[in-house]
Amino acid sequence: HFHSLWIVNAVSVRATPEVIEALKRDPLVEKVIQARPVRLVRPIRRQSGIRPRQAFTWGLEKIRVPEVWNTFGIQGANVTVGVIDTGIAADHPDLVGKLRPVNGWFDPYGDTPSPSDWHGHGTHVSGTIAGGNASGTYIGVAPQATLIVAQLFNEDGQATEDAALACMQWMMDPDGDPNTNDGADVVNNSWGYPSDSPIMYEPIKDALNAWIAANIVPVFAIGNSGPSPRTTGSPGDYPMALGVGATDSNDNIADFSSRGPVFWEGIGEIIKPDVSAPGVYVYSSVPGGGYEYWNGTSMASPHVAGTVALMISCARSQGGSLSVDTIKQLLKTTAVDLGQSGPDNDYGWGRIDAF
Repeated sequence: HFHSLWIVNAVSVRATPEVIEALKRDPLVEKVIQARPVRLVRPIRRQSGIRPRQAFTWGLEKIRVPEVWNTFGIQGANVTVGVIDTGIAADHPDLVGKLRPVNGWFDPYGDTPSPSDWHGHGTHVSGTIAGGNASGTYIGVAPQATLIVAQLFNEDGQATEDAALACMQWMMDPDGDPNTNDGADVVNNSWGYPSDSPIMYEPIKDALNAWIAANIVPVFAIGNSGPSPRTTGSPGDYPMALGVGATDSNDNIADFSSRGPVFWEGIGEIIKPDVSAPGVYVYSSVPGGGYEYWNGTSMASPHVAGTVALMISCARSQGGSLSVDTIKQLLKTTAVDLGQSGPDNDYGWGRIDAF
């Protein structure tokens, strides 16, 4: 069983030890790497509770999303946000019509032809990015954005790096036609593994660089292994990824939020996370048409992905565009500096301010 990739110069192969040994001897094969397991950045806590009385969740208010909508009239139109996760319950009242109807769904295993979510994680994240206010409270940062979703994790919550690469590749070109511009503008990632420090894993590093070359912003949950230093997850702690930590409603970093620094060979020690965002007691959609309050850096990263969607939407409405580097810089320089003065390994450059 093999699958050819173009996002990186690789072929993913499932074969007997004899075939693998033969590939290693083949002069046309530079090297053979075993695909390692990839984990979902699972929420620390999931709890039910009554709907917030406000018109907006506390997270949207904290990063000043209502001001963006009211001042600029921008809600994420003409932007495609990718979600690599457990799937999406596309029929949720807050998500109806948000998933692109054609080439908006991908399952690297080919088992699930239509959108579904066995866990709820992808649906919760998608609500924070683009959900509406069917419950009476707005849950999504960019409700006019279009979602495309790759179901990396199947029912047992397991996945491997080759499946992650297939999802990353699909995000660049969902319809398989390089002449159509249908890829994601920003991708929200709630997957990873304990840090690869000090050496980045080449295929994922190359895929991230391919995303950036295609002007796709890589947003990653930094991990829920805090509060000790050097607890970041990869690839969110790679230099080119935008790693996101979690704050609470009082702008304190969550105890579970993973912290840097992280050391990379040839680069040195860098600060992670890059920024933080609301990730404690976040109210969003779950399968079955309901809502729950979840805690985790995976609840924080969609606040950032949604904010990036607003930024790109705003630039496009004025006939302009933004590079990945510019977007990263703007998010960092406009963040509210918390904790020690300047960037630090708890909050990064600070808690994002969409407005």
